Amino acid sequence: MQLCFRAVHYVPLPTLTPLGYRPTLLRLAHCDASKFDVRVLTTRIVMSLDARLLEERCLSNVMLIDLEGFTMGHYTRASPTQATVRKALLCIQDAFPMRLAQVHLINVPAFINNVMSLFRPFLKEKFLNKIFFHCSGYEALYEHVPREALPREYGGKLDSTQDLADRWNEKLVSLRPWFLREQLISRSDETRRPPGLRTDTASALASDPDVHGTFRQLSID
Repeated sequence: MQLCFRAVHYVPLPTLTPLGYRPTLLRLAHCDASKFDVRVLTTRIVMSLDARLLEERCLSNVMLIDLEGFTMGHYTRASPTQATVRKALLCIQDAFPMRLAQVHLINVPAFINNVMSLFRPFLKEKFLNKIFFHCSGYEALYEHVPREALPREYGGKLDSTQDLADRWNEKLVSLRPWFLREQLISRSDETRRPPGLRTDTASALASDPDVHGTFRQLSID
């Protein structure tokens, strides 16, 4: 997890948008694809969401994903051909008790269409409609997330991403005893699952790319 802290910035930002959404930023801290471990990153994101649920009153979220520095090597490691990624997509869309209002992809590379074509079969149309693409500049982003709610690297008025991430990571580390206790008691009792409903769970998505069907092409402005 400490290696993941140094390789990837993932931080819920302290200022809400005018609509009351909590922005969360994901970006690379280092561009070395060999340090990009999607399994550990997924665990870290779930831990962060759990930590927020302990005290967070805002359950509507705006996800900011800065793709600067991402290469095909990174996308290969995060491909939906991996069961971990498919289960994470199901968790985000159907399971976790927080609402994802918008997803903003920033500094979008030219090959994004090729990447999105891999993810579309696993995403619901309602989710696809929440995705915004920002190929250059941040002016369009400010219409949804004002400068007051952004780090200084994005023309914002908050501290640097590194400083914000360091403070959030310290919070996660301080919650280590709580995570250890939760790990012991947070278990699903599969004997209580009604028969015949197993195909609606994450295991189905992990094996069947057509659980969510086929959706329309996503246009990029």
